[in-house]
Amino acid sequence: MSIAIQRGELKEALTGLGKVMDRRSRLPVLGCVRFMNTPQGVSMTASNITQMATYTPTNATSNNEGEFFVCLEALKQFTKGHDREMVVFERKGESVTVSNPIAGQSIEVNLDTVDGEYFPMLPSDINVTPVDPLFLVNLRKAFTCASTDEYRAILNGAALDIKPEGDHIVGTDGRRLMSLNTITLPVDACVIPTNKFLAWSSLGGDIAIGTKKIEGTIWFALQNQQWNYRIKTLEGTFPTWRQVVPQEAGKHAFNLTDDVAQMLIKVLPRLQLKPGNGISIRGKDGRVAVYGESETAGIELPNTVYQGEAAQITLDREFFIESLQAGFRRFSFDDEYSPLQAWDKTGGHFIVMPIRSAPPPQPDAPVKIQDEKVMAQDVEAPVHEPEVETTEPQPNKEKETMPETNTQKIEEPKTTNPLDLVLAAFETAKVKLHEAKSALGDIADAVKLAVREQKNQKSEIENARLLLGKLQAVKL
Repeated sequence: MSIAIQRGELKEALTGLGKVMDRRSRLPVLGCVRFMNTPQGVSMTASNITQMATYTPTNATSNNEGEFFVCLEALKQFTKGHDREMVVFERKGESVTVSNPIAGQSIEVNLDTVDGEYFPMLPSDINVTPVDPLFLVNLRKAFTCASTDEYRAILNGAALDIKPEGDHIVGTDGRRLMSLNTITLPVDACVIPTNKFLAWSSLGGDIAIGTKKIEGTIWFALQNQQWNYRIKTLEGTFPTWRQVVPQEAGKHAFNLTDDVAQMLIKVLPRLQLKPGNGISIRGKDGRVAVYGESETAGIELPNTVYQGEAAQITLDREFFIESLQAGFRRFSFDDEYSPLQAWDKTGGHFIVMPIRSAPPPQPDAPVKIQDEKVMAQDVEAPVHEPEVETTEPQPNKEKETMPETNTQKIEEPKTTNPLDLVLAAFETAKVKLHEAKSALGDIADAVKLAVREQKNQKSEIENARLLLGKLQAVKL
C-alpha cells in the first residue's frame, strides 16, 4: 500500500490535525495521524475522546486499500520544500518508508507505525446543511468572551441559542457577554466548546453544519470541501442570558468611526492602567476621552460626538479592545455602575460590566446604629452594609434578576447587576468544590495513615510470632 500527497496539502493537513490531537494523553495513538485509502479516496484523520477531524486531499494518488498510523511530530520534517512536490508513503510491514524529494533527489526515511486498536472513532453519520460562512466569523467572536474557568464548564464555549424570535450565537464569562444573530442556524441548540480547530483562521470556504443527539449527548459537525469535523458539545444548562440584556440604550452614548477604533486598538495597550486593568471613558461637552492611570495622559477621540451629561465609566482594557476588534462601534451606558452596551452594524450586542469603586464616605458622616440588636443583625447578615449618609451617586437599583439555576443562590445587595449574580454564584460553587476536594484529600490521608498503621501492626505480630516460635524451640 502506498499513498502520494502533494507537500502543500500535507502541510495544511498537519496544521489542522495538530489542533485536534491530545498530545498529553498516555495513548500514543492519540498523537498520530491515520492515513487511510478506501474506494472513496485518501484521507488523513486525527482524533481524541471529544473531537475528530478528517482531511481529504485534492491532489493525492494511491494503490491498494489499507491504513497506517504515524506520529505527527515525525511527519513535520516532510513539510519543508516546494508545495507542489509529491511526498510518497509506502507501508512495509510494521514501518512506513517515506520518499521525500529534496533538490531533485528522493530521500527515503523509515518511520515506525503505531497500533491503531485504541484510536477513537467518533460519530460520522451526522447530516449537515449549508450555512452562511458568517457562522464561523461569529462563532470565533463569541469564543473570545467564553470563560476559561474549569469550574464553570458550561461557559467554556459558545452557545447556539435557537429560538423562534431569532437564532443567536452567544459567549459569556459572567463579566462580559456577546450575542450575534445575523443568520439562521440549521442545528439544534447546543454549546460548542472553545477549541483551536474552529478558531483556526485558515478554516473557511463553503461550509455546512449539523447536530445529532446520540445517547443523550449532542454532537456538532462541520464540513467544507476538504475538512470533516466532529465535536462533542458541552452538557448542562446555559444561563438565560436574554434576561440580563438591557432593553434600552443608556442615556450616555457615543459612536466610533473605524479609523478611531483601529487607533484605539493600537494605542490602548500602551496606556498605564488603573487598578484592575482599568481604563476610563469620559464624556463631557460633546467630546469623548479615554484615560489610563494618569488623568493628564488622556486620549481625546477625534471625530467622536458624545451625547448626554458629563459622565464616565471604568472598564477592563482587554474587554473594551475585544469589542473594537469584533466590530462594535456604537456604545452607551447609564452611569459608572451600569454595564457598557455596544452594537455592531449587523445587530450584534456586546455587554461588559464596569470596574466599580465604592464612593468614599463623608468624613463627618456618622454610621447610624440604633441599638445592639441592629448591630447583631448586621453581623448575622454581612451582605447588608450599615447605612451611611453620603452625597455621592449610588448604583442604579433597578436591575433584572437571573432566574434560579442548579447553582446555589446567594443573597446579594439590591445594587448588584444580574451578571454579577451569575459570577458570584459560580464563585461560591467554585469555593465549595475546593472545600470538598480538600475534605476528600483529608479523608485519603487518614485512610493511608490507617493502612500504614495496620501494616505496622501486622508486621509486629509476625515478628512476635517468630520470636515465640524460637522460644518454644529452645530446650532446657
